[in-house]
Amino acid sequence: VYPNNLSLDIAYAQVIYKMGRHEEAVKEWMNILDQWPKQSSVYRAVANAMIQERLLDKAINVYLLGRRRLNKNDLFTFDLANLYGLRMEYGKATDELLDYLKIHPHHFTLIENMLLTYPRADRVIKKIIHKIKEAIASRPKDAGLRKILVSIYLRAGRYKEGFKAAEELEKLTEKKKQGETLFRFGEETFRAGAPEEAEKAYREILRFYPDFSQIDRVLFGLARCYEAQNKFRQAAETYHQVFTKFSRSQLASQSLYLKGLILENKIFDLSGAIETFRTLIKKFPSSKYSEDARLELGNCFILSLIHISEPTRPLYISYAVFCLK
Repeated sequence: VYPNNLSLDIAYAQVIYKMGRHEEAVKEWMNILDQWPKQSSVYRAVANAMIQERLLDKAINVYLLGRRRLNKNDLFTFDLANLYGLRMEYGKATDELLDYLKIHPHHFTLIENMLLTYPRADRVIKKIIHKIKEAIASRPKDAGLRKILVSIYLRAGRYKEGFKAAEELEKLTEKKKQGETLFRFGEETFRAGAPEEAEKAYREILRFYPDFSQIDRVLFGLARCYEAQNKFRQAAETYHQVFTKFSRSQLASQSLYLKGLILENKIFDLSGAIETFRTLIKKFPSSKYSEDARLELGNCFILSLIHISEPTRPLYISYAVFCLK
């Protein structure tokens, strides 16, 4: 009734495969491909039928045959990468994606995201890194490859190697964007709980890329790194620098507040904390941190009562209550 129905022909081959007539089914599928040699959709349909029968090797060969016949090296890239992934051949999957990136460099984010979905097992990461380094050796000025390498190092927690890769990438970055890779590296390593590595990145930006567009966030990030490492005096000083150098930044009021908290709770410099909170309230009266600063200011005066003589204590109590209100 339907002698030229492609879907029926593919389904028929699949049925006889399920019946155990394996060689006959494969011949049927190959005959279909010979009848439609220039239709990419036919190769995909046949390969999908094979995949349903767990014939992954044969499906891979179908895609490779279609690529040769149609003479398109970027054809079926993602199909092949997925199949290699199912077979846990992550080196071949990586090759497919990196070859595609060579032809379509603007699809960098897509390729990066796909590689980041692969398992974090050390064996897999080593294979992916090896393949990326091979590609970089043949395309040393390909910034996309180096960006992917930094991302893989970050995902694997290999921060020292990632820092070196970020440094190398910065050298290839156009001047107006220099600092972006190191800043991203600093932010991600800090979130990952590695403030020592983040500190290196922020320091590198301050040293070599002082004109970076987000230099206020770099300084703020450096202060957070100091605080996370219990370097409280350095943290307080750096938070203060954010306020003095970037008073119009959205981070200025937050930096003053965090400095005040460190002086109050970590260094126990109550007079310094009081001065800092007063400055915050005066300079940024409408900031959300000013409201919190009033409470902390009251706390500071209450804590100060321990060291205040009896005659003047009522005055401090009154002021503390006023601040808390």
